[in-house]
Amino acid sequence: MPFRFHRRLIVLPIFVLFLQAQTVTVTGVVLDSATVQPLPSVNLVLDGTTEGTVTDDDGRFQLETDQPLPFTLRVTHVGYETRELRIGTPAQTRSLRILLNPRVIRTPEITIVGSRSRAQQDVSSSTEMVSLQRVEQRGIRDAGEVLEEMESVSVTTTERGRQSLSIRGSNPDEVAVFLDGVKINHVATGVANLNFVDVAGLESVEVLKGGGSVMFGGGNFGGVVLLHSRSPETDRLAVKGSRGGTLSRDQDLSLAGSLQWRGMGIGGQLTGKRRLYDGRTLFDTQYANYSGQYSTLRQDWIYRHIDLDNRIEFPSGGVLTGDRFRVDRLEWNYRRSPKNGWSLEGGTTRWEWNDHFFSTLSRRLRETSRSAVINRAWGFRSLEGNVQWESNRQVYAGDQLFTNSQTGAMIRDTTRLQQQEAALATTIRYRGRTPADGIDEILLEGGYRLGRVAYQEEQHLLRLSGEGAGNQDTIQLQDQPQLATFRLGVAATTHWGEHSWSFFFNAGENRRLPNLADRLLWGIGRHSLEEEYSRLVHTVPVSPYQALILQEEIQQVKNILLSMDRGFQPEHVSLAEVSLRWSREWKGSHPVNRLEAGMSVFRNFYTNKVAYRTVADDLIVPYNTATAQLPGWELYQQLRAFRNRFSLKMSYTHLSPSDPAVFPGKAAQQARIVGDVHWSWGRLNWSTIWTGPEHYLVGGVRLQQLNSRSNTHLTVTLKKRLGPVAVAYHYTVRNLFSQQQAVLGREQYDPQDPFNYYDRHRTLHTLTVSWNHES
Repeated sequence: MPFRFHRRLIVLPIFVLFLQAQTVTVTGVVLDSATVQPLPSVNLVLDGTTEGTVTDDDGRFQLETDQPLPFTLRVTHVGYETRELRIGTPAQTRSLRILLNPRVIRTPEITIVGSRSRAQQDVSSSTEMVSLQRVEQRGIRDAGEVLEEMESVSVTTTERGRQSLSIRGSNPDEVAVFLDGVKINHVATGVANLNFVDVAGLESVEVLKGGGSVMFGGGNFGGVVLLHSRSPETDRLAVKGSRGGTLSRDQDLSLAGSLQWRGMGIGGQLTGKRRLYDGRTLFDTQYANYSGQYSTLRQDWIYRHIDLDNRIEFPSGGVLTGDRFRVDRLEWNYRRSPKNGWSLEGGTTRWEWNDHFFSTLSRRLRETSRSAVINRAWGFRSLEGNVQWESNRQVYAGDQLFTNSQTGAMIRDTTRLQQQEAALATTIRYRGRTPADGIDEILLEGGYRLGRVAYQEEQHLLRLSGEGAGNQDTIQLQDQPQLATFRLGVAATTHWGEHSWSFFFNAGENRRLPNLADRLLWGIGRHSLEEEYSRLVHTVPVSPYQALILQEEIQQVKNILLSMDRGFQPEHVSLAEVSLRWSREWKGSHPVNRLEAGMSVFRNFYTNKVAYRTVADDLIVPYNTATAQLPGWELYQQLRAFRNRFSLKMSYTHLSPSDPAVFPGKAAQQARIVGDVHWSWGRLNWSTIWTGPEHYLVGGVRLQQLNSRSNTHLTVTLKKRLGPVAVAYHYTVRNLFSQQQAVLGREQYDPQDPFNYYDRHRTLHTLTVSWNHES
């Protein structure tokens, strides 16, 4: 039966391709005429009709139509001159190479064109971007599901639905996540919860891998994730709804719209989600994303407001409505020339959590973050660069009351944490063109960031017995360290005949402070660790084997205490990466259109790396290790064939951590296969994600291994355009071959085997109706 099922999956797309052979298919790539770089999100419309498409992240497009030849293809993009192409013969429909000229206004002193993004201003590194169009075609609804299909990215989900990510084996607090330029990592833990992100409102997701980022703050040892929301650049209205076939209370409903007139645009998206992340706790989430934009040839003004509210219904009947998240952001861009301009960004994030219905626990938590960035881009002949000043202020306030239901004893924890950082960053690059035959461009670049951090922490622990007597402990920490990041690199692109190559190498250093929560735990955990050491020393072993194990534990705790005598030190990493990619294109009737392959090798060497040990009462104590290494390598391959109707993408990541106890929960191997077949009225997507064995640290002493696992997802899409209205239906099967069914009642819940929403077999039905008018 499984064999017949797979055979049908293969035969179906081939049969559909045969049926659609009579349609006219226009394929090609759109490039910037000045830089010969691909242009994503370019609009291509058949003149006089509503049929059209947009280019993908590589500037490529495919447009299928029943219109008879000849017809005119109209190509438009913000910041570029409109171009019209007359297509009269079948030979003119294949492998088009369309060059767009930047829209230029010339005065005696000024030339005005588009500007580079902050990601492009940074030193070259391994990057990957996925557009919202691809996300919608895959029936994906959550940000974690988008990121888990990207190279070297792994996503961890808790029973309560909180999603955090790791890049190349990094810890979650070592990855900075920006939503429209505002960092959304939690102030106390440094971890970004991806569940705060409404993927339906995103335009694209971009991942910058490696720990040497200069333009996005310091301490991002793992990398940077950039989430870009939709911009109101067209007149658009869309309604999207989904419902679980396996789990009926698994539902999404979103309404989005935007209007644009003479450079001014407004837009918004409202989304409601319902999830059972642990199989029994109901999460009702409401997202709101509003934006306004005003653009001229020289300036852009952009404002965005994002609002999230969680309503959580527990199996006990209690309801929590105090989980709220807010983002406000204002951006101004000024372009004086292709390489010269200014940008100003400012924003705030606010998060709060209130619950008072448990008889043993009452919590009131607040986090606030305010940031500002001023960036100046400059260029002179073959030199260009950026100077950036940034400021970030973070505040955390927590009031928690724990009550022992049996004895009546209470512990009140009042914590205040705040951190202020100011930094100056700069990058410079030399761009040489055609220095030798076959070399298109060579780039020499460097970046440096210097920041000063002032942080202050204060915690009061009030312990009250059942009779009212008690005592109070106060812990205070403060410091003003200076942190620096630098990175040097070289990049080149070249070609020989039909073959194209790209290469880059970079190396640098980075430093980061332990997150606020770790610094607080370090302060209160040392006393508990000393008590643990005393207990171990006075333990009498009952056998030679137990004596050997006991001696190892005593030595481990002693080494940790010795390291804590130096204080809680900032972490330091030296890093290096080399990457090589190759591609080739075939024209004419060749079945293969494009083939890409690449390999990256990287090495991270740490000093003062933070590790953890659990002591009595399950208290987690962070401490600095001496040295640790995390080298690895990646492989990448992508195939496009049959007039770009078929694509297959594969990637593999291998990590070699020096000590699993320092890098717990990191799979040494990961592999991904993502396939896509599409035709004029439908699409078939599938993906398989395989994760190798992982080691988890238990109590800071024992390593336990989690077996390898794989998830396979399948989406079938049917679509139809009726004038300006487009209708699409998606049938999605998540975890196709999983034996763990998602239908669980409360009476079936097993605490020893918690329900994992993202690993269970489930089906989804999604319907999207949209109206789009290109202005």
